[in-house]
Amino acid sequence: DYDPQAPTTRTFFATVQNKLHYAVHGHTAAELIVERADASKPHMGLTSWKNSPDGKVLAGDVTVGKNYLTKSELDDLGRVVEAYLNLAE
Repeated sequence: DYDPQAPTTRTFFATVQNKLHYAVHGHTAAELIVERADASKPHMGLTSWKNSPDGKVLAGDVTVGKNYLTKSELDDLGRVVEAYLNLAE
């Protein structure tokens, strides 16, 4: 088993997540946020968030890269994640 709070575990999962993001849209999650977060756009440029579509955007919502992906990118990310998990299995 593993400790989900261990620094090594968190680093591993963050690294894998960034590689999956990069495979889909060519940016890490942090780069995606910097590129797409825009206070002049509705909902800061988010395409989804915890309480979407009608709820308030929370501070934590704007720090999640996946919340800025288009529908097509989300579909692609889902397929890449599924392929990765099948390979890992």
